[in-house]
Amino acid sequence: MFHTHPQRCPLNVPGPFYTLGQCLACEAPEHEAPELLAPLKDGNLTTHFVKQPETPEEIKHACLAIQVCCVPDLRYGGQDPAIIKQLGNDPWACDYVWQNGSLVLSKQALASYDEYNALWLASAKPRRKRWWQFWK
Repeated sequence: MFHTHPQRCPLNVPGPFYTLGQCLACEAPEHEAPELLAPLKDGNLTTHFVKQPETPEEIKHACLAIQVCCVPDLRYGGQDPAIIKQLGNDPWACDYVWQNGSLVLSKQALASYDEYNALWLASAKPRRKRWWQFWK
């Protein structure tokens, strides 16, 4: 059983690993999981899963792809505790997270496109000062 995010990209194959279609096309996720993600060539500019991972090695590759993505586009919608732990119980990577000993749907898993982006911007860490800003 897996959650179907309201913003799930329709190009993804059915299954718990998916994208939202907001990736910046840097090819970092595709480099980590080339057997699972569509290559960004021949007019394809949208990162999406063309195959769900089946082996432990493929699951590792899918998790690495989620972790290297510079925007919160790749996600895991399943409930496997080992995968959620591997992804750091991070609501930007997992639809289900552990809170107070229970598996719950995160806010990010239920958000519309605008709500999701607003949550992402609100959670962004403040930028560090540049070296020249210390003299002001």
